[in-house]
Amino acid sequence: MARPAPRNVNVGITISKSQLDVCIHKTQQFVSFGNDAKGIRQLVLLLDLFPVERFVLEATDRLEKPFVEAALEHGLTTYRPTNSIALNVL
Repeated sequence: MARPAPRNVNVGITISKSQLDVCIHKTQQFVSFGNDAKGIRQLVLLLDLFPVERFVLEATDRLEKPFVEAALEHGLTTYRPTNSIALNVL
């Protein structure tokens, strides 16, 4: 029998020019994706499997913008920026 996904999942994403390093709290999963259309798509599909409460992004030079736009286009959730790095799911 499959275990239910944990509730209130927080996700930390470190975003660099070439890579997205992801930590999914509660499951202790650490994964990396390329910071390109394919990698962002793979990350969005992975995150769609979890009841994500909050994303915490670390990026410079607005490198998070493609990820946030892809997540919104995918319908993953709606975001409310707070303190410029934490995105809360509404």
